[in-house]
Amino acid sequence: MTEKKITINNAKLTKLIKEKGKFVTEGRGLTKEIERLTKEREELGKKLQKIKNKLVPILQKEVTLGEFDELGTVDINKKTGEVEVSIFDMIESFKGQIREHRSQNGAGKNG
Repeated sequence: MTEKKITINNAKLTKLIKEKGKFVTEGRGLTKEIERLTKEREELGKKLQKIKNKLVPILQKEVTLGEFDELGTVDINKKTGEVEVSIFDMIESFKGQIREHRSQNGAGKNG
């Protein structure tokens, strides 16, 4: 296959092609920035997971959980500075999900 090049002298076409090139270059820069931020986010996620891995055993020693209880959120009360832990009952949570599913699908108690 032989390639043939032709020359077009059109100011509007030239302007549009230059503008296109500018946007392509800008897009490549944004892609690199996204990649950098993604990598940074992944690093933060790893650090967060390490902290969670240290927190859970300590919390399990400090908090008495029932047979079907699960740790929820952990935070520091801004007023008192004390650690606040939310606990939820997995069975009740599961029942709530079933009720919600049934109500969304129009099923009654028996259906």
